[in-house]
Amino acid sequence: MTEEIEISVVIPIYKNNKSLLELSARIIKSLDSFKHEIIFVNDNSPDNSLEILKNLTSKYKQIKHLNLTQNLGQQKATMQGLKIAMGKKIVVLDGDLQDRPELIPRLNNSISTNKNSVFVKRKGIYQSASRMVTSVLIKKVVQLISGLHYKAGSYYMFDSSLLPKVLLVASKCKYPYLSIIVAHFSSTITYISANRNKNIEPSNYNFATRIKAAIMAIYCSFYCSYFKLNPD
Repeated sequence: MTEEIEISVVIPIYKNNKSLLELSARIIKSLDSFKHEIIFVNDNSPDNSLEILKNLTSKYKQIKHLNLTQNLGQQKATMQGLKIAMGKKIVVLDGDLQDRPELIPRLNNSISTNKNSVFVKRKGIYQSASRMVTSVLIKKVVQLISGLHYKAGSYYMFDSSLLPKVLLVASKCKYPYLSIIVAHFSSTITYISANRNKNIEPSNYNFATRIKAAIMAIYCSFYCSYFKLNPD
């Protein structure tokens, strides 16, 4: 009988070739006492990320990767990884090492019952002042609609019992934003606080993409509220 996977870690990859080896090693070390899987989703990255992922997959049995032949964007790429995740708990994590993978066991300790989620609230100054102000303003609007704290980012864990609903809503929403969907349909949201590191690589987000992400987040928040009232 195959041992049940306790934790799945899903990571979308786009221009993260410099961090992949360290990120993988740190996750594996952190989850040494857990039956786990790491699912990298290469979002048609133009660097050599795919070559690195192929080598990691051949070296470590707990590492899997998906290769997308067109760029879908962070949210839809993550969805592809979620579709094959088999863990009882699921972690979504960026691939740039701004968030510490060593927090995953702490996230796991913060979830106790079904349909719960736990998010990392970001501390510290990890981007320019103008970007921080813009981010806070947008996320406070989202908080009013979804209940997700404005300091919560894209590093979170949720119980796999939520996964079918998350994927269903994400497939129907024109602009899915997964952290918001998870928050909307969680029975309880827990938070832990942690400093976020500055990116070791140039950001893939410019002003235009940040505005687009903001529109997606607000749209998705309203859509989740609508879906709760009109699930069919």
